[in-house]
Amino acid sequence: EQPFISRFATGYAPGSTFKMITAAIGLDNGTIDPNEVLTINGLKWQKDSSWGSYQVTRVSDVSQVDLKTALIYSDNIYMAQETLKMGEKNFRAGLDKFIFGEDLDLPISMNPAQISNEESFNSDILLADTGYGQGELLINPIQQAAMYSVFANNGTLVYPKLIA
Repeated sequence: EQPFISRFATGYAPGSTFKMITAAIGLDNGTIDPNEVLTINGLKWQKDSSWGSYQVTRVSDVSQVDLKTALIYSDNIYMAQETLKMGEKNFRAGLDKFIFGEDLDLPISMNPAQISNEESFNSDILLADTGYGQGELLINPIQQAAMYSVFANNGTLVYPKLIA
């Protein structure tokens, strides 16, 4: 396993903590209706047979899922389905409002936050996985705190600064 300082500098897949960002993007662009209830049965799901043996998994088998329930149960399947419905163009447009690819003006060595290895996801699986915080996302704790600042500041992203 990488030493902490190395993982901090390069970032990590944020996992479930990223679901709030995906939800905010979907609410902002109108592709997520917070009152719409999706019927999701079971702990595994795949878009179709083109995914082969790959399936998105979740922990709780809750069959009627709206946005609030998805966030309470940290539902990977709901987020994957909503991200696919949103589409790559809308999702990336929302992500571009955050600090991905930016160098922060801090005296700390860190790589910029990353959405994916390439300019495009090149697969529905990667798009779906990114929606629930996996895939090729790389974010460190400082970058994630900056992203979350939009929730406390009426949608305005606050950049971190270090004061000596």
